[in-house]
Amino acid sequence: MTRKKKKTFKVSNYLLNKALVHIPGGTQTFSKSYLQYPKGFSPLYIKYAKGAKVIDVDDNKYLDFVSALLAINIGYNDNDVNKSVIDQIKKGNIYSLPNKLEIDVSKKL
Repeated sequence: MTRKKKKTFKVSNYLLNKALVHIPGGTQTFSKSYLQYPKGFSPLYIKYAKGAKVIDVDDNKYLDFVSALLAINIGYNDNDVNKSVIDQIKKGNIYSLPNKLEIDVSKKL
């Protein structure tokens, strides 16, 4: 029988204490704050995400059912989305005048 590694939160707690000095609640969004998750059992800061899996700053691994507060319904770090975003950034992402992309996206929405 394999024994699960006990999760640690040393880096998470360090970052939380640092954040609390400058940010009320430690984050810009109350629903992401340490007040919403059981301290000592839940991740506080994410380091990396791919699909529905996340790794916190203490290298603990999780399946993220929260999905960026339900904004991420295709998973994090999607290769096709990343490529499209990078392609657009190379063309410019904020212009002084409208762009055809606005029309194309509006029609799809």
